[in-house]
Amino acid sequence: MTSIPAAGNGKGTGKMEGENQAQRDCSANDGQIINLVNDILTKAVQEGASHIHIEPLSEKIQIRLRKDGVLAKPVELPAETRDGLVTRLKILAGLNITERRVPQSGRLNMEVRTGKTVDFRVHSIPYLAGEGAAVRILNKDSSSRALNDLGMGERESAIFKNNLSRAHGLLLCSGLADSGKTTTLYSALASLNPETQKIVTVEDPVEVPLLGIQQMAFRHEVGLTFAAAMRTFLQPDVDADVIMISDLRDAETVSLAAKAVTRGKLVLAGMYADDCVLAVTRLLNLGLEPSLLTSTVNTILSQRLVRRLCPICKEPAAHDPEDLHRSGFTTEQVAQRRQLFIARGCPQCSGLGYSGRIGIFELMEMRSNVARAIRSRASEEDLRAAAFKDRMASLRQAGISKALDGMTSLEEVLRCTFDYRVQDNDH
Repeated sequence: MTSIPAAGNGKGTGKMEGENQAQRDCSANDGQIINLVNDILTKAVQEGASHIHIEPLSEKIQIRLRKDGVLAKPVELPAETRDGLVTRLKILAGLNITERRVPQSGRLNMEVRTGKTVDFRVHSIPYLAGEGAAVRILNKDSSSRALNDLGMGERESAIFKNNLSRAHGLLLCSGLADSGKTTTLYSALASLNPETQKIVTVEDPVEVPLLGIQQMAFRHEVGLTFAAAMRTFLQPDVDADVIMISDLRDAETVSLAAKAVTRGKLVLAGMYADDCVLAVTRLLNLGLEPSLLTSTVNTILSQRLVRRLCPICKEPAAHDPEDLHRSGFTTEQVAQRRQLFIARGCPQCSGLGYSGRIGIFELMEMRSNVARAIRSRASEEDLRAAAFKDRMASLRQAGISKALDGMTSLEEVLRCTFDYRVQDNDH
């Protein structure tokens, strides 16, 4: 991130709390602070960042952007700008500026200096060194991609679309935080027809309004939980055809999602899990019986986002065949000796060697070997072996395919995936 102009007058220490609060209120409405906040938000949007971190240190404050999943070098500002900066964000997000002892969360919608209107989620955080903030940038453009643009392989895309066209079943999208699950769920919903189907969602939070789809926001403080929303959606008079749940996080919601499938609903759901096998483990641990799991879950998709090589400066590089095989390349892939590329860095990509991200996907279909392993409560290792017999490609293999296509580097694939070594190298 390029430098941001400092603000503040550097005065004011040792005041009473009420006087300090008055100074913070005044500072937050100061023209320099307003401009500073606008500069930070605009710069983050221009650079395609996903998060802004405002972090207090003992004698300064640092601003860091997360871009393409990696934190950039911090920009440091004088400590006296901190209170006005955080308070200004709290005002914009509708938070209580007098409460600095506990975290708060809010949302703001504003037009940045590029003329683009953007949604931001703001979290104020009482760190030991002072109040800081984390801001999530909700990018409507990245959340509205077509399914064909997500990065799925041909086989995975065909299976996913086929199951999405069914009248009922559960399609589970699993992954870590910031792995693109919401984008995949939104893309799946966008491929459906809200004119002929009643489509409803419950989300924490609603990130992007979807045309023709009835969206509900999770609000635990008033009792609007995922389970409460599901109980409503299952009422016959609601007449829902498709239900999307942003996070299967508790036993009751999992049970109700399976129940919805048995009543003829198509259910799309997100879940925090490292891969497809661990998503199955989590469903079982949340009380879903193996027989019900295999009869209701059609497909489990697991995903990661890997950085895309800068097309301007990516550079061919030789790799030792033994290293490739140890990294998860099949014998056939090693023998093909296809060109791999590494990140170099240029002005176009700010010296990073990468620009943007692309998804890699692992898809587990509920076929005979997988279903048999689940019903017998097989170990995770045996379930993974069964999935490979049913032609599942691991996340590592999906990443290697992207590296072989010149989209990303092997180093990036190794950073973002794990090789379970369950005889998948030559499946």
